[in-house]
Amino acid sequence: FPVTIEEDDDGMGINWSLDFLRKAVGPLRKGNLAHVFAAPEVGKTAFWISQVAHWLKSTDEGHICVFFNEEAGKEVILRIYSSVFNVEYEVLKKNKEKYRDMFVNHFGNRLIFVDEAALTFGLIERVMQKYTPIVSIIDNADKIKVKAQDRRDLELHNIYKWLRELAKSYCPILTVAHCDASGYG
Repeated sequence: FPVTIEEDDDGMGINWSLDFLRKAVGPLRKGNLAHVFAAPEVGKTAFWISQVAHWLKSTDEGHICVFFNEEAGKEVILRIYSSVFNVEYEVLKKNKEKYRDMFVNHFGNRLIFVDEAALTFGLIERVMQKYTPIVSIIDNADKIKVKAQDRRDLELHNIYKWLRELAKSYCPILTVAHCDASGYG
């Protein structure tokens, strides 16, 4: 059936915290696959943490799933608390239990954080089936375990093809990955 722009542009979806992204990209909706791609140590994790904090505070219901296979997950949880409550990281570290309890009181179990070194298609899909999130973040999507191919580009093709299908089936997905040395400059 034909869909007009007016019918498709209903303003629904998950809005970015940054005005320029709201204007340039619009809200994230089921079927959207967004990708943050940059050099290591430039703020990719900080970016998605800020978005998660915004989404938790600006929506009243629905799970947000974070699949994480990078640095220590416990530290990232503290960074999320810091962003949500606008508290300096060092202050938060001294009062972890207080802020964890505040987080649970404010948001219940809406944030599903899967900290797994070897993320697989099966694990990600099982979690998404169980929680039917409003949005999911995968940091680092390039490290999802897949059947080995002769070429890395074929492995990445399979990962991102699958992620696009997953976004169409469940919710918008924001992925994060590192560029290699050819991406510098």
